[in-house]
Amino acid sequence: MAGATGLSLIPILTGQFHVSYEVALCVVIVQSLLIANAPTLFGDPYCHGWITPAIPLVLTAIAFAYAGQEEAGVGSEEATQYVIHLVTALTLLCSAIFLIGGITGLGKIIVEQVPMPLKAGIIFGAAVSSFMHELDPEVSYLSRAPITCISAVSICLILMFSQPVAHFRVRYRWVGLLAGLGLIPGFVAAMVVGKLSGELKWAPIEWGIEQPPFSTMWEQLSPFAIGFPTGEMFVQMLPLALVVYIIGFGDMVTGNELLREAHALRPDEGIDINPTRLHYNCGIRNGLQALVAGPFPVSHGPLWTGVQVVVTERYKQGRQGMDSIYGGISAYYFWGIPLLLFLKPITWLLRPTLPAALSLTILLTGFACGYLAMVLPRNNVERGVAMTTGMILALFGAWQALAIGLAMTVVMCGWPFVRTPLPEEP
Repeated sequence: MAGATGLSLIPILTGQFHVSYEVALCVVIVQSLLIANAPTLFGDPYCHGWITPAIPLVLTAIAFAYAGQEEAGVGSEEATQYVIHLVTALTLLCSAIFLIGGITGLGKIIVEQVPMPLKAGIIFGAAVSSFMHELDPEVSYLSRAPITCISAVSICLILMFSQPVAHFRVRYRWVGLLAGLGLIPGFVAAMVVGKLSGELKWAPIEWGIEQPPFSTMWEQLSPFAIGFPTGEMFVQMLPLALVVYIIGFGDMVTGNELLREAHALRPDEGIDINPTRLHYNCGIRNGLQALVAGPFPVSHGPLWTGVQVVVTERYKQGRQGMDSIYGGISAYYFWGIPLLLFLKPITWLLRPTLPAALSLTILLTGFACGYLAMVLPRNNVERGVAMTTGMILALFGAWQALAIGLAMTVVMCGWPFVRTPLPEEP
């Protein structure tokens, strides 16, 4: 599951950075190794993953960057290099922010003080950007394979979010297990429906072991080979990096609550939660990704929520279900060896579905961010500020959204802000 979901990053890499499929596969392998080995190396009881709501926001920033380069009359190759450097700057900034937040302890303080309308606006902006991306026929796969994409999204929405199905998840274990597979049912639906509808086509099957060209990836994407981003690029991407960090910190809180619930039922094992160490974890992963493989548009984050839920639910069954949460997480990630990505028959089977998988990921992110953004505000004024901030973020950019959103919060909701303390670790 981890490998299959990671492959959905390939359409972004090939489409936005114009690298080959083989080079994109190398990037996926690097990020898979970093994510899968993190629980073992750092000892965090989290199932790590991407900061998924950041994807549509980064794609919007990339679109703005390409448009600006086109208006300036820059050639296509130069524009691509500019975007690669720009997103590399974002990845390095995310690394620096996580590391600084961990070293100084400022991370928790900063996120506690971010006003709720601004938080909701950031999440709402991610939702709007998601649907804007997928409704654009020039960049979205939805318009090219509508039956496949809609079927895959429908299956995942029903299994993961449907309230009637939630009752069946409780009553029937197989329904709960199916829902706990995350995007896998959507992958399977995409393959079956795509084949039957003729929207997906497979080339002749390939056998053997992949030999990813890591040296080519280094030469085309690593800042040590192509040069580091300019100071102007770091300044340009700083607001978006702060937005990504705020979203990622929310994942930390979610993971903390899931572990708190599990710890109450399993007092036989001590669960060591350390926010500072988790900051180092995310900062080092983003930094290594950027230095080795360049731009990483989804950002390394603290939590893969769906998988964390699956693991903790089994952990709560007792030692007969899972002896240790650390062993359960490591077993899920197979000790950090993404064997799936090296098997040609598997990548051959999944390759035609990857654009549909990307659409599936973005649309589900839009749905989840949409309902969360509506829940967070505490009154109608805050909802209006959040909506305005989110629209500015989706249509104009992070600098404008943060500045206008903060100003509107002060004027419309008042100062000082209502502080929202984060829960203490168990």
